[in-house]
Amino acid sequence: MSSKTVLLTILIGCVCAAVIAVHWPALSAQALSFDDDQYLVNNTLVKNPSWLSARKFLSQVLEPLTVQGYYQPLAMISLMFDYSLGGRVENLLPFHRTSLALHAANTALIIVLLYLLFGEVWIAAAVGLLFGLHPMTVETIPWVGERKTLLAAFFALWSLIFYLRYMHASVTSAKAGAGIQSPVDRSTWGLYIACFLFYLLALMSKPTSTPCLF
Repeated sequence: MSSKTVLLTILIGCVCAAVIAVHWPALSAQALSFDDDQYLVNNTLVKNPSWLSARKFLSQVLEPLTVQGYYQPLAMISLMFDYSLGGRVENLLPFHRTSLALHAANTALIIVLLYLLFGEVWIAAAVGLLFGLHPMTVETIPWVGERKTLLAAFFALWSLIFYLRYMHASVTSAKAGAGIQSPVDRSTWGLYIACFLFYLLALMSKPTSTPCLF
C-alpha cells in the first residue's frame, strides 16, 4: 500500500468522523413534514416489513401505490428496513441513523472520486469535508422522505468511481500495446458492468438520478 493510499485512508476517516460529529444532533430530530406522510406515516407497506412489501415496491413500476408516480423501490425498502429495526413515527432515530451513515459514506465516496480524477489527496479531502459539512446537505438526514436522495447519491457515486477505474484500466491496457485482448482488457468489462449496475441502482432509488451521469 502506497503512502498516498495510507494518507487518503486516514483523511477519509478523519473527515467522516468530523461529519458524523457535526451532524450527530440531527439524530434526535422528531419533526415530520412535507411528504413524510407518504413515505412513512400513511405508508402501509413500509409499516409492514416483509418480502411481499418489498416485491410490491419493486413491481409497481408505472403506478406506484404508496408515493404516486414516483418509482423508487430501493428507497422505500430502505425505509422499511429501518422500520423493522424499531423506527416509528414517534421514534425516528433508526431512520436518521441510517441517513447519517449514508451521508458519511457519500462524503467518503466524494473524496475517492476526486482523488481518482485529480490525484490530489489533500484537495480531495478538503472538498469532501466541504461537502460533508455544507448546510445544504443537512436536510437529508432529519427529513425521512429524503432517503431517496442519499441512496441515489450513494449508488451514483459508486457508478462514477467504477467508470473512472474502467477508463484508467482501458488507458493502461492501450498503452501496453497488446494486439490481442489481454486479461487486463477483459477485466475492464467487469468495471464497466459494475458502473452500469450501480447506475441502475441509483435510478431505482430516485428516478431523477438520470441527469446525474449524463
